Amino acid sequence: MRRSGLLTIFLSFCLCSAGGQSISERGKLPDSLIPSLKARLAVYTKAQRDGKWDVVASMLGRYRRGGTGNHIITTAQRQCIVDQMRTMPLTAFTYENYSFSTEILNMPPESRWWFIQGEGLVAINGEEKKSKFGFAAYRDRGEWYFSPPNIDEYWEKTHLAEADFAADYADEIIIRNSPDCPLEIVDLHASLDRKFPSLRNLTFKLRNRSKKEVISYTLRLYSDGGSVIYGSPGDIKPGGSRDDKMDSSRYVYFCDGITKDNLIVDDVQFADGSQWRRPSQRKSATAH
Repeated sequence: MRRSGLLTIFLSFCLCSAGGQSISERGKLPDSLIPSLKARLAVYTKAQRDGKWDVVASMLGRYRRGGTGNHIITTAQRQCIVDQMRTMPLTAFTYENYSFSTEILNMPPESRWWFIQGEGLVAINGEEKKSKFGFAAYRDRGEWYFSPPNIDEYWEKTHLAEADFAADYADEIIIRNSPDCPLEIVDLHASLDRKFPSLRNLTFKLRNRSKKEVISYTLRLYSDGGSVIYGSPGDIKPGGSRDDKMDSSRYVYFCDGITKDNLIVDDVQFADGSQWRRPSQRKSATAH
């Protein structure tokens, strides 16, 4: 799913009943916490307005909440987020309301986060603009902290040069050729997608090193965060090769760092009706 840009996508309330309370009641931001939230927001925006980025960094807290990711941030990631925020500081914010993800219902109240929204004043290239603005506010150890919206799209437009798009990022893809696989992945190249630079455009060849004609195959692109399976029909004569391509996610948030992917052949179908499967795929098929 593609990022939404500057403004956070807010989730609507679900009013379904659960355990005697509606979901909206269980996920409610307690009224008693709103005054401290507004006070903390005033400090947060004033620090950005005054250029006190050490204060801003401390108010990001230990986590990046909301949206995709929702994880502990390292010192390097926190500094990267601050560097991004410096390019478009939120110098004022008027709180209006909030929404929440049902994910927080499984979290203790003292660790929950909410999407807060209101009218923000954002400075871009020295010009301040008012707009509807939203980001995550979360509780941790009795205090409020904030996670800014994803501004990677703006960051990419202002920081990537033509040389970045011309570069080859093939070293970010690990080819896992199985010794007994009839197809071998070779001549892989990776470039940044010009429209969505968080994606890598992969091109490669599949070489048929068997003595049988291949009519289709399945590839798997995977990392610690999951996998993408890609199947394709395509005749490849014995000793021949075929050009192919696919996309790979380079990062979820730029500041989280680059994710390396693994590329492997899962299975191969031959013209004579026979099939080759990667060993782990064979076990999976047997189990079912």
